[in-house]
Order: sequence, then C-alpha cells, then structure tokens
Amino acid sequence: ALVLCHNPQTRRSAVELVERVSRSGPPGEHKKALLAVLDATEGAAELRDARRRWFEQLLALETEAGALGVMERAAAEFPNEEAIWRAAEELAVQRGDPGAAVRAYERALERTTDVETAEMLGRRLLQFADQHVDNPRALTPALERLLALAPGARWVFDRVKFTLTSEQRWQPVPLIEELKAK
Repeated sequence: ALVLCHNPQTRRSAVELVERVSRSGPPGEHKKALLAVLDATEGAAELRDARRRWFEQLLALETEAGALGVMERAAAEFPNEEAIWRAAEELAVQRGDPGAAVRAYERALERTTDVETAEMLGRRLLQFADQHVDNPRALTPALERLLALAPGARWVFDRVKFTLTSEQRWQPVPLIEELKAK
C-alpha cells in the first residue's frame, strides 16, 4: 500500500488502506504505519488534512526517543495548527524537556516570513515559556527573530525590554538600535 502512496492516482485508496490497517493493530504497529504513510505522502498537498490528523495521532501515541523529532516535523509542516503545538508542548513537558518545544518554536520562526504566523508563534511561545521555562535568556533568539519579522509589534518590543532588563543586560542590542533609527 505504501508504494501506491507515491502515485497520485492511487494515493487516496492506498492511504485509506494504510489507515484501516494501522487502526486494527497494536499501538507499536500503528506508530510504524503512521510514520510510513507520512514519509510516503510528504509533499502531497491534497492530503494536507489527513497528514495533520496523522501527526496529531502520532504525537498522542509517541513516548519514545523519536517523539521530539516527530514533534518538530509536525510543527514545521503545520506552523499555524494550534492542536499540533498543544500536542508538541505537552510532549516536551511530559519528557521533561520544555526546551525542545522552545527549539521547535525557534525553528518555525526561522522558517516563516509571514508576520501573522510569526506573531501567533511568538504569542504561543511566550505563553508556554511563562509556564515552563525558568531562564528568560533562552527566549532571546526567538524574540530577536520576532522583532525582525514584526518590528511594529509593541508587545514583542516590550518583552525584549523586559527580558534584557531581567538579565541586567543594558548594552545596546543591534536590532533594537536599528529599529530605533527607522
């Protein structure tokens, strides 16, 4: 069935078959089937909704070392999907590594050029970090990226000021100086 996923004419039938088979097996087999079908359908725009659903299912099942990779992959493909980010955050916290979610947000911010997406990611990141990250310095790269993407977003500027003040870091930050000059 996975071979058929590569052919656009047979893809839909193959995907339905893989989904039926994966649901009837034990969780370990379900994870393998989901990973395989995600690999086989990468880039298939017509399966976007199905791929999002598969990532959500996989994140709910995943508890092993590969979980963080799945989380990053899902977040990269669906940066605007709240359910994906919620699952990713929960997974990172469960695994005792909230920094993994912060890194996933940073990578998503690095890839986006859309201001609206960047602001949504930034707000989610800050909300998550306020609850789970002890070191505000860990947010500095993401905040600087947000300032670069959305220089008019006052909330980002205020958070950068707050972070720099809490770090007792008052020397000029090049990006802030550049924004002041505009």
